[in-house]
Amino acid sequence: MNIKRINRGKAKVEVRLMGDKVSPARWLEQAKCDLDDARFTFSGHKNNLTCYLCQQGSVKALKAYIMHLTGSGVWGTHVDELCKKANALDNRFEENVDAWKKLDEYYSSTRYPTDDDTPEFVTMQDAEEALKTASEVIEFVENLMGKTEKDL
Repeated sequence: MNIKRINRGKAKVEVRLMGDKVSPARWLEQAKCDLDDARFTFSGHKNNLTCYLCQQGSVKALKAYIMHLTGSGVWGTHVDELCKKANALDNRFEENVDAWKKLDEYYSSTRYPTDDDTPEFVTMQDAEEALKTASEVIEFVENLMGKTEKDL
């Protein structure tokens, strides 16, 4: 396993690296595509898929920012874990972790059946909230990446 250790002030972060060389800008572009697809599925009342795409788009945006700062890809499939990694590099993420991690509820539950849930357990209100949250994540990252590029 390839690990990169990053020191940012007092924070020391270990990031498990991915082997691909896809640019952070491309990851952010894909995050926006996922959000656009989520809006489309929402219009068709596909709440489960809407929420899943919102979670995935947010993950991709957070990966884009971590890659933007570190120059390396990063493993992770959950908003919470990636938000914490991003926060260790840039503390502007701290105030958002609790609100954004709700998207992780949709990572598995919207794709795999359980005996406790029906396919319709995700409501339209859940989907609306997921769209709002994913929009916030992606916009936040996009703004930070733009500001960071200007500062370099």
